[in-house]
Amino acid sequence: MTGYMTEAVNGGFWLLRGHERVLWLPGADTATAARLAARYQAEADAPRRPRLAPDEHLESRLMALAAYRWRCETAGITVDGIAIATDRDSQFQVAEVARVLAAGLESVIKFKTRAGVIVDLDATVAGRLYRAVVRYVQACRTTEAKHGEVLRALPADRMAIYDFRQGWPDRDVRDG
Repeated sequence: MTGYMTEAVNGGFWLLRGHERVLWLPGADTATAARLAARYQAEADAPRRPRLAPDEHLESRLMALAAYRWRCETAGITVDGIAIATDRDSQFQVAEVARVLAAGLESVIKFKTRAGVIVDLDATVAGRLYRAVVRYVQACRTTEAKHGEVLRALPADRMAIYDFRQGWPDRDVRDG
């Protein structure tokens, strides 16, 4: 690999790549020319990401979108001041607590929140938490689907600048 260097010539510098003159820097001082040569060299040395074919680029953006949805979906929510985890196990646990209480098998169940606080849940509160978790998870999936539709409709050169991190549901749920 050929490096970048400078050559002082009558009132300026040439930026050289090997022995080839690349850029004339009239009136530049030694420090400026050296900084520019170093910047060009750093760019030349930087690893290059291979260009993706449009369908590969779409696939990678959709995978990134799915990963972002997963992070949002499993980040947890707060319902009426109660912090609820929303990972798969916690979704199942909230559903099971709501089912047991709704069936009348228990009147109150001790429930450990995402923050580690143990609270008493009755059927009404458990049902509200369960509905909030279901709605939140579905809202995350709906948002992913909408962003996926937008990505599929975009030309390949616009996909990289589309920001799918916008428009996700609020994690603070006031009314389950």
